Amino acid sequence: MSKNYQAIYQINFAGVWMDYAREGVMHPDDVMANIRMLERREDEKFRARVEDWSDKNRDPDIYYGDWDKSQLSPAVQDTAIFRDVAR
Repeated sequence: MSKNYQAIYQINFAGVWMDYAREGVMHPDDVMANIRMLERREDEKFRARVEDWSDKNRDPDIYYGDWDKSQLSPAVQDTAIFRDVAR
């Protein structure tokens, strides 16, 4: 079955997380390399959330990077997957 993963990248600009870009990815962990590349290029901190937009059997959202779980909804805290971006 084919999956439709969409990555939503955010940039920490002047201490505020802002939407930066949305793009499809083949595998959720592909965003790790993308985040490292964006951080080198922009000299700012990045993070991303990957959503499964498949029609059926959706995977939980995966949050990569610097996310404060307390600022997210309780449902997200219970169901989402959180991963550090390996350096």
